[in-house]
Amino acid sequence: AAPGVHPGRRRGLQRALAAVAAALALALALVGAHAARLADQVTELEAQLARPDRTGALGTLVAAPDLRSVALEGADGAVRFLWSDQLDRGVLAADGLDPLPASRSYQLWLFHDGAPRPAGLLRADGTGTVEVAAVTVRGAETVAITIEPRAGSPNPSGPVVASAHL
Repeated sequence: AAPGVHPGRRRGLQRALAAVAAALALALALVGAHAARLADQVTELEAQLARPDRTGALGTLVAAPDLRSVALEGADGAVRFLWSDQLDRGVLAADGLDPLPASRSYQLWLFHDGAPRPAGLLRADGTGTVEVAAVTVRGAETVAITIEPRAGSPNPSGPVVASAHL
């Protein structure tokens, strides 16, 4: 025993430190598991987008030589925006967005010089997966998703669900 430290106090301190260490280990394990799940969802979304049987705007976009992709921050699920400046097109692919009541929609926004421009309405199905194709993106610096009335809004009025700088 250390001089001046009561043995009962030392055991209490050791127990408290052990409890804190166990809680930290559990928290790190949970964060690691969540990060792994999100990485798997992003990989699956990218694989779906790269399938050769895609046609139309999405298939053309995936084949673009300047295709870029960004993960949107803030959403619980995996949300990615893919775009080509050369084609002036973009796609939002999301997995994990919560289903909304019939009176609400997710709305996609592209910000040009700080001003929001509506880029489409997203309706999450029961699995929370949505896609929007053929969105004009050239010159946009930010993409965001908000919750708006079912018919959408001319300007963002609801909470921001996810966003990213392009």
